[in-house]
Amino acid sequence: MTSRGDTRTLSEPQLEGFVAPGYEPVRRVFVENFGSRHEVGAACAVYLGGRLVVDLWGGIADRRTGRPWDAETAAVIFVRSAGPQASGRPDGGARRGTGFELSSPPTQPMLGSTSFGHAGAGGQLAFGDVEPKVGSAYLASQMGGYGDARARELTLALRRVLAA
Repeated sequence: MTSRGDTRTLSEPQLEGFVAPGYEPVRRVFVENFGSRHEVGAACAVYLGGRLVVDLWGGIADRRTGRPWDAETAAVIFVRSAGPQASGRPDGGARRGTGFELSSPPTQPMLGSTSFGHAGAGGQLAFGDVEPKVGSAYLASQMGGYGDARARELTLALRRVLAA
């Protein structure tokens, strides 16, 4: 689905947004998600100390219609059931607090021991961390599984940026 004069193909989605200086590794992983992790459409935003430092989006929001993901695309994040008692499958070592998930490396790492948030069905992830004062969200139009590499690799890139 390309418009006249637009030579992109579905394998080359239009990716938009910005990253603050120093956050280029997060953009690089976001782009890699489309090329090597079968991303279809997604958005990623990171706030540091109340300042937006990553705001990326692109690809296809709705595969049925071909509607592109844009800056105003709304996405629903569904919370998955937790633990083997609910699903019959192992929980991958997930750690939980009251009403939220804690950083659970290696399956679903966040930034560290002060991180809290929740993974959603399909590999989506939203979390905050009180020490560096970070809020992060990753939403996708393609379903993945718990510990999905797309959110994990974005989180690890953010962790490396903040440690630098």
